Amino acid sequence: MVKEKFTYSDKETCLVRVYASNKDEHLCIVIPAMGVKAKYYESFCSKLNAKGFNVIIVDWRGIGDSSIRASRTSDFGYRNLIQDLKEIVEFGQQRFPNSKITLISHSL
Repeated sequence: MVKEKFTYSDKETCLVRVYASNKDEHLCIVIPAMGVKAKYYESFCSKLNAKGFNVIIVDWRGIGDSSIRASRTSDFGYRNLIQDLKEIVEFGQQRFPNSKITLISHSL
């Protein structure tokens, strides 16, 4: 697993955990439950990776390795989360261009 700094279009940042396999056939993008840090899923992601899947997981905005926190001066919502997800999918497409993408979500 490698952690890579990722910058969203609005300049907020996060760390993307990338589990690359020797195969470039399939990419799983794991989407954590709201309020749950991405590192909670590291064992799950490692097991997927051991089965030959490329895997990406990232903390939601405001959680864990995200550069932004919810506060009275910081206003973000579902629109931002959807845009973040779109940009992470695009990151995955660039990193693993020949892979079929599957989104694996928990809770939300």
